[in-house]
Amino acid sequence: MFKTIFENAGTGIMIMDSSGVIIEANRKACEMHGYNRDDLIGLNIDNIETEKNRKIFRERMSRLLKGEAMFFETEHLRKDGAKISLEVSSNAVEIDGRLLIQSFQQDITNRKKVMAQILYSQKMESIGKLVDGIMHEFKNNLTIIQSFTDVILQDKTIAPDTFSCISIIEKTAQRASKTVSQLRSLARKDEFEPVPFNINTVIENTLTMISKFLQKDITVRRELKEPLAYIVGDINQTEQMLINLIINAKEAMPYGGEIAIKTDTIDIYDNRLNIPAVIRSGEYLHLTVSDTGKGIAKEHLPHIFEPFYTTKEGKEVAGVGLAVVYGIVKEHSGYITVESKDGHGTTLNVYLPISKKKTEMVGTEEVVQFKGPETILVVDDEILIMELLRDALLENGFNVVVYISPLKCLEFFRSKNQVIDVVITDILMPEMDGIQLIKSLREISPDIKIIAMTGSNMDIQDMHIDGCLRKPFKASDIVSMVKEVLNRERNVGNC
Repeated sequence: MFKTIFENAGTGIMIMDSSGVIIEANRKACEMHGYNRDDLIGLNIDNIETEKNRKIFRERMSRLLKGEAMFFETEHLRKDGAKISLEVSSNAVEIDGRLLIQSFQQDITNRKKVMAQILYSQKMESIGKLVDGIMHEFKNNLTIIQSFTDVILQDKTIAPDTFSCISIIEKTAQRASKTVSQLRSLARKDEFEPVPFNINTVIENTLTMISKFLQKDITVRRELKEPLAYIVGDINQTEQMLINLIINAKEAMPYGGEIAIKTDTIDIYDNRLNIPAVIRSGEYLHLTVSDTGKGIAKEHLPHIFEPFYTTKEGKEVAGVGLAVVYGIVKEHSGYITVESKDGHGTTLNVYLPISKKKTEMVGTEEVVQFKGPETILVVDDEILIMELLRDALLENGFNVVVYISPLKCLEFFRSKNQVIDVVITDILMPEMDGIQLIKSLREISPDIKIIAMTGSNMDIQDMHIDGCLRKPFKASDIVSMVKEVLNRERNVGNC
């Protein structure tokens, strides 16, 4: 009976002699370590301890043999070389005149991974809050740069050389703005904003942005199908997914090579295409990113989407890049698979559902006819932004009232709201933030048209605004937005 209980226990049990040689192990202990019973018995426990734990193990054995019961966490090596985390309870027992060590072992590998992911998530959330505050100030500065360069570029009298220099400043500020957005997306989870789009366009934009990070001995080959069916997804997340896939391919080729990016459409209705059975039938966009690097050993393939997965030699196979890719693909109801052979490169296959809706291309610019004059009330605690808004609006024929204090702005609006046609307000301000200000403005005049400006990722879609501008923006953007808001019936918008 005791033999049956020992053999069928849900906890791994090992019995060792005083030198650490395993003289008995139950079925669970063998399963956890990937050995059959005959191979495990006779091994010294020292052989399945990780290198960093071997010295600690010897100290523990000494204490156990002196009669001390111990409860601790450790790491063992499976037969295939993979590490497992164990929670162990051990003590010395005397059986038939021999002093032996009995060890009860619980596999906590998955629990440790989950905890690591939770801690990482909490860390990234904290970083995200810090980054968001810094980026708000940085975006204010970019708004000033972009807006004033835009004003200068409107001057037809400036010399060609000066025009060229200012254009370079403007383009650099635009690139900096994109960098800010990417930094925020790495540090925090943005809202999922699905729209229909052509992934080929996102690929080209991503390659333009990331090309400077690829060393000269890496070439990129594109095979992008045109015309290509649209998918519905978040463009920013898709761009982040592509960046991570390309960087992953680059890091696999430290001495150069080729990255191949292909797009196509595929109908998955049966298994004749050798598609993994887990993928549901349907129409998919098929994206592949391949490299000619060193490849991934077969035993590591199941783990590449795990954050910070490392080999038994302590070499990191995956950071968080592919884990982020996996999360983005799943959020888009898609699938991702990997093909690789050690020494023969790697191919990552992404399958994203094709949009069932027909998509019409819509122009990004629209000429708005304006029927002024109107009066615009502007409030922003950043003096330079407030001044550039004032100058841009005055130049376009509007009457403008400006404040840097939201409280004084609200006081003015209480007495003069009947002459104000549009209020433009920043969201993050001292004294009173834009959200509180908008609520107070609506209480005084429910139909007043309001445009919000923000450099943060704060969700303000329930604030009943008529327009929103994400910083950084150009002076011409705010003028166009004001004209658009004035010319249409009130239509609640969001940022």
